[in-house]
Formats: sequence, structure tokens, C-alpha cells
Amino acid sequence: MKVLSSVLVAVYGQNFTDQYDYDYAAVAQTLYYPPIFATIDQLRAPPISCWTCKSASSVADCRANGYVEQCLSNEQVCEIEVRKRNGNRVETVSTGCKWRRACLDNKRQNFMYSDKTQHQCKPAPWHQTQRDDTSVCRQCCDGNEFCGIEFMEEYRKPAFKGKAPLKRKRWDERMIPSHVCTIDGEDPTVTVTTVTANVEDANTDKQQKFKFVSSDASCTFEWMTLDNVPGNDFEQGATNTFVFDMADVNSVEHCFRNIQSIMWADGPCMGNVCDAWLGESVEINVKNVNECNTRTFAFTGPFVSDNQVLPLATTNSEESHWELLN
Repeated sequence: MKVLSSVLVAVYGQNFTDQYDYDYAAVAQTLYYPPIFATIDQLRAPPISCWTCKSASSVADCRANGYVEQCLSNEQVCEIEVRKRNGNRVETVSTGCKWRRACLDNKRQNFMYSDKTQHQCKPAPWHQTQRDDTSVCRQCCDGNEFCGIEFMEEYRKPAFKGKAPLKRKRWDERMIPSHVCTIDGEDPTVTVTTVTANVEDANTDKQQKFKFVSSDASCTFEWMTLDNVPGNDFEQGATNTFVFDMADVNSVEHCFRNIQSIMWADGPCMGNVCDAWLGESVEINVKNVNECNTRTFAFTGPFVSDNQVLPLATTNSEESHWELLN
């Protein structure tokens, strides 16, 4: 059996959706931390780079001592954070790579409530509501590797040069493109499609089992039994489809990224004809809705399953289902 994979990562760079419809007045009435409705988790996309500085004392310090850092595969944006006191004194400046969802969740806290006194982001002295007031403002960008430091340096009036943007709308505006996931709203699944050879005695009444093997030692998969009840699977020349909830195969989504092979084995006999199964092909499709991608493994045969565990060397590819909104 040879596993065929058909998935290519779409080259959208950072393909995610960030459509939030918040009723700030309603949220302000709640006494708990407001729910986060980000619909994106992670996407393995071509890595980006960000200008990086951690807890610099000023924008100038960030520029002088920062550096360009290549982000990890699950870090899709550059985050900017500026902490001030009294809207004038910069206390810390930080920029760097960030998981897109985490950055957007942080940014949303800038102006989460309708009551302006409860805003965390108070970037100018005239936004302060009490003596010695503090401010923390966050923004996300992905335009280029210098987008973070350039954003903070853009306010150049002499009196406030180097203090980062003073207008709230600059900290509130969207600086990353919007994308939509075409499989959003569907269930995350693992689908196994088998074809039994169309030759005499190719069928079997045995169940069949498969198990993913990951190159990540922390990712352990269990055997999954292929059995559609009621029904007679693995008949001569027949195509059978078995659908599993992805979480039942493995609840840790990132474990599906590092699959290096598939193990195949006979299960118990469920009838009278329990000869070895002669498989023509097997295809396994992993639909990860949170990451908005699919990964497909395929193995073409024939191969014989006969009371032994078979390692099916596979190739695998990915397809991303994010589409850029106009």
C-alpha cells in the first residue's frame, strides 16, 4: 500500500479570520472576563520575521538594541506592546513574534469596555482618568518585519517623539488582513477510505485497524478500529469509508503535523470468512478545522493484511483552506 497525500499549504502568509462583533456596552455589564470569540488557532504557514525587543526602556532603546527574529511556524504576526504612566512616561516597550489569536485577544483588551475609565490603553496624557494613571496598549501587524518598530516611531511631533502613537484609533485599527476559512463550521474529522481488491478471496470478515506514528515523542496515538455497524466491510471490490471525530484519534491537534508513518493490523473476526484481507488502497484524510487545513495520506497496493502489523510508509501533503476576503 502506498499512501498518497494531497495537501499544499496555501501561500497566504498569515491566513486567518479576525472578525469580531463585540457589543462593548453589553460586555461592560458583565462581572466576569468577557468571552473571546477568535475563530483562529494556529496555521503552519511560511514563517515571518519581526523586529524584536523585550521590555525596552523606550522606543529609541527598542530600535538601538532590537533585532530581526524569525518567528516559529505558529507565530503569524508581530505584536507591539507599550506601557506608560500618565500618558507621557514610557515604562516598557516590547515587540516580537506572536500567535495571531493571542495577539488579537490581547489587542481587544485595549478598549474592551464602553466606560472609557476602564480602558487599558490610554496612550496620551489627555486620556488619563486619575493621578499616576497607567496604560498598556497592544497592536498586531504583519506588513513587514519592521512593522512593529515603524508603528511606534511614526509619531514624530517634537513634544512626543518616541512616545508611540497617541491616538486611540491607531491602537484600534486593523493592521492585518482578514481571511475566511472555507471549512469553518464543519466538524474536525479523520476519514479513512479503503478499497478491497476485486479478485477472488480478497475480502475478509476481520476488522482492520490503523494507528498513526508521529516523529514527536510526546504524541502517542492509539489503534483505531475500522468497523461500520451495521454493515459488511471489506467485501471484494468494495470501497468503504470510516469517519472518526479527530479528537477521538488524538485530542492534541499539533500531533497531526508530524506523522511519519501509519501502522496497519488485523482486528478480531466478525463473521465466518476470516482469511487475510487483500487491500487495493487506503486513503486517510485529516480535516483540522481549527487550523483550517487538511492533510491526506494515501497508500496504494495491493498489500495483504495477515495477522501481522504492517508499517505503511507514507508521503503526506497539506492543503490550506483560508481565503483572503476582498
